[in-house]
Amino acid sequence: MNPDLLQIHTEDAAFLLSQRALACEAPNYRLEDLYDLDQRLAGHLDGLICGGVQAARIALAEAELTEAADAAGVLLHVGLRLGLPDLIEAAFGLGRAAPDQPLRLAEAAACCAPAQLSAVMSGWLTGRDPLPRTVALHVCRIARADPFDHLARALGDPDPGVMSAAARLAGELGRADLLPLVRDLPGDEAALASVLLGDAGAAQRLGDPARFPGGAMARRFAEVLPLALPRDEAAEGIAALLADPATRRWGTVAIGTLGWSGGLTTLLRLMEEPSQARVAVSAFEQITGLYVAHEDMELEDFPDDPDGLDLSAVESFAEAGTPWPDPELFARWIDSHQKGYPEAERLLLGLAAWTWDGAPGPEVRYQARHRWIAITQALRAPGAALPNWTSPPRVNGAGFGRAW
Repeated sequence: MNPDLLQIHTEDAAFLLSQRALACEAPNYRLEDLYDLDQRLAGHLDGLICGGVQAARIALAEAELTEAADAAGVLLHVGLRLGLPDLIEAAFGLGRAAPDQPLRLAEAAACCAPAQLSAVMSGWLTGRDPLPRTVALHVCRIARADPFDHLARALGDPDPGVMSAAARLAGELGRADLLPLVRDLPGDEAALASVLLGDAGAAQRLGDPARFPGGAMARRFAEVLPLALPRDEAAEGIAALLADPATRRWGTVAIGTLGWSGGLTTLLRLMEEPSQARVAVSAFEQITGLYVAHEDMELEDFPDDPDGLDLSAVESFAEAGTPWPDPELFARWIDSHQKGYPEAERLLLGLAAWTWDGAPGPEVRYQARHRWIAITQALRAPGAALPNWTSPPRVNGAGFGRAW
């Protein structure tokens, strides 16, 4: 097979694997966009499998050259599908220093058929190497598959990566029976899992801005805590987050999660701040259900990105997909429409939050909105699993849907 074509398949598969992780969080990615991305990724991976051992050598060389987590993920996928243990071992050996390595490996492995994974998952979960154990737990989370006794044992694992992945899995599976184990664990993942499993005390403790996490965890906290606290306590916590420059962005996110129509005027003020403007648009959309890009409420000329924004890749991707607001146009909209949104209700996408039940209909097309609905439903029933808003979209009679 043409080695140049196999090299293209290898590079493009790695790029699309990293893009999917970003797209799943994005405010402007529709189900059909994610479906297209998934089909392109599958096509490149299938092309590599057609290349057999020759493709395996090229994937290995690419992973060794770049030492990138997504390239190692492609290598692992090829090794699993071709049944090459040496390639699988090489994928685990490469890029261990990359903080996102376990997630990229798990996402690549999850693209395999269940039969291909079943041959290795038990060995990964029970092996001595903590990286395969961590990856296996993430694969279970992506598939919403319960590893049962393996999960309880992993919560007591001495490796912090394994323990953290196990806590996240327990929270997202809704394993309320494991709350006594989870609540005693250290770390942000265990704290957040405790909230998902119904520990009100954990929610109150984590409302303290001094204990608020940074990095990728920050948004996840901001989108959960307002749902787990009484409104007055949540409002106090949001005010404290807004008062601290280090957490101001997450206070803005939390206004949207709180879903209080009275917060729209606060969001309007935040739109005057370049560093908060676009994240305030997302919060505004979360409350009202508007999709601002379709409402002619943007600035005519987009300003440069503000200095000093130190955002993760996910947050930067979300910023780039969110319009720059024209505060004057938003002020007019609020004057005309705010009275139509009852202050007594917690709102989500313009409706009372409690009315969102089950999988979103075809009218809810964007990934961020699926995430908001999933989190709302999970907090309403702590013993239930977090709906799988990152699952692959599928074509059905109504358009696009997904396993929820």
